[in-house]
Amino acid sequence: MKQPIGIMAAMEVEVEAILKLCDTMDQIMIHNIPFYQASIANHDLIIGLCGIGKVAAAARTMLMIESFHPAVIINIGTAGGLRKAQQVLDVVLATTICQYDIDVFDWGFGYGNPHTCFDIDQGLLEKAKNVITPKDHQVWIGPIATGDAFVNRDDQVQTILTRYPESLCAEMEGGAIAAVCNMCDVAVLVIRSLSDITVNEGNEITFDQYVALASERAAKWCRELVLTIDQ
Repeated sequence: MKQPIGIMAAMEVEVEAILKLCDTMDQIMIHNIPFYQASIANHDLIIGLCGIGKVAAAARTMLMIESFHPAVIINIGTAGGLRKAQQVLDVVLATTICQYDIDVFDWGFGYGNPHTCFDIDQGLLEKAKNVITPKDHQVWIGPIATGDAFVNRDDQVQTILTRYPESLCAEMEGGAIAAVCNMCDVAVLVIRSLSDITVNEGNEITFDQYVALASERAAKWCRELVLTIDQ
């Protein structure tokens, strides 16, 4: 029996957009949390909502792994950009995920810290590079920072870039999902669409505009990625 491809989305609207592209779909409730067994062109999927913050994301990722045994997990969602050259709706493909808000004793900070930084599967990353190419918006490839806070202040940005200076964006779930996947030997890929650029002013679009565009694009990427993954 082939293992399904796991997809963890940050927002319900993103889950719904993916389900619209599926050939089949059944909902399964586990501890009052919905998961969706689905298929695209004979590729089996398990789709879930990761929730807000690291605790929810870690718990639901572990629940997905233990209940459905996915071969890989693709995590999609939003983030705040940390580079002045970025624009809303640009895409970030993670090369590594760092939890910038973990600061314990003498562990220190750095991309080689096994307590805070987690690997992205290089094979999945290469497949994503081929699927998600620069069109209307730029594709950025590099580290992503995760923490349990919405980043909208200069002091928050300074903390992140001091601890992990190569970070391209900040978000709230990817580090937890990657940590659980690394622990369980499940390949993971994290993709973020930029909803705002924290270091710039006047870059916002309305949430309704953003959600409609980002969810549709993310669903299409997921479908194309799924077709490249052997099960």
